[in-house]
Amino acid sequence: MGVSQNRKMHFVERDSKLRDISRAFATLRKIIISLAPRSRVTHIGSTAIPGSITKGDVDLLVSVDASLMTEVDARLFRSFKRNKGSGRSSTFSSFVADHESFPIGVQLVARGSDDERDFLAVQGWLKRPAVVEKYNRLKRKFEGKSASAYRKAKNDFMRAILAASTKPT
Repeated sequence: MGVSQNRKMHFVERDSKLRDISRAFATLRKIIISLAPRSRVTHIGSTAIPGSITKGDVDLLVSVDASLMTEVDARLFRSFKRNKGSGRSSTFSSFVADHESFPIGVQLVARGSDDERDFLAVQGWLKRPAVVEKYNRLKRKFEGKSASAYRKAKNDFMRAILAASTKPT
């Protein structure tokens, strides 16, 4: 999800907002399914991970058949703003919105694409308690600091997770 680069980072305990997060996800899932009935909608990011701290946004991964990407992208664009801080390709598109008290990030990916694989790999790693704690430490280090510095550190952290997920076991 896009973060204003001038903004200072503030994080909250995910579990303290669980009821509101769950409600927001359920509402948004219904909206997305109405726009893309054959999509798979997955709650991703820190708000989906028990014990995590979060900047308070709710991220959704919307997976569709590659043949539907253009159509679903156009439908989502009618309801959400493009995330100008993210790239766009034939297998990936990103949107943002404000929903009640949560910023929303919607990541549209083609099923089976490297983009989908990467999102799901990161989410799988974030379910590991040791990885969650390491990520929480990174976030605490950036409490009250610039969003651009946090974004760089977060991207480095995610790249390390993806590199680890592609190593043979």
